[in-house]
Amino acid sequence: MDTSNRQAARENWDAYIRARDSGHDEWVKIAEKCERFYAGGGQQWDAADRQRLERQGKPVLEINMILSTINTMLGERINQSSEIRFKPTRGGTATLAEAVLTPLARHIQADNNYHFVEGEVFADGLISDRGYLDIRMDFSKDMRGEVRITALDPMTVLPDPLAKSYDTRDWNEVTMTRWMTLDEIESEYGKEHRTKVEHFAQNISQYGAYEQD
Repeated sequence: MDTSNRQAARENWDAYIRARDSGHDEWVKIAEKCERFYAGGGQQWDAADRQRLERQGKPVLEINMILSTINTMLGERINQSSEIRFKPTRGGTATLAEAVLTPLARHIQADNNYHFVEGEVFADGLISDRGYLDIRMDFSKDMRGEVRITALDPMTVLPDPLAKSYDTRDWNEVTMTRWMTLDEIESEYGKEHRTKVEHFAQNISQYGAYEQD
């Protein structure tokens, strides 16, 4: 790895550590607990509390009121869904807005099954307090590019720990993480990078600072 790549990797790693240790790890624990409460099925009880009640011969009851409450709100979102419409501002024209932009937005939504993607993000927000849409250009099937909208797992998105706004344009940084196999790394980044990562994985004991992750 040349010096410039090593420096870029170090800066990216430092940003990840900064966000992870500034509250993201604690939020993940809370979010996982919230998901267990929503799922129910006996998952709302802590293991220690459950064992104590069982030793005392007491029933371990669970009345999941959260499930029905959240599902009601999800139903309300379906009934009150909105659509995107463009109106001219700052010198725009009604013709451009109505004849081009509004139909284009509807096409992009239909092409991405946006109604369901939005519902997934809405559910993430209700249950875990965070939900993220990822909107980017995709050139895998069309060289002219297509807009792709996906829902991200909020546990893998580390927002700027110094952010003061929900608007991501006001953030200084955001880090997204995901696990990749060696084959996926080779497919996306090439054989050279697969070899470097493979060497790293085989000698992980030499990299104590990374063992937690």
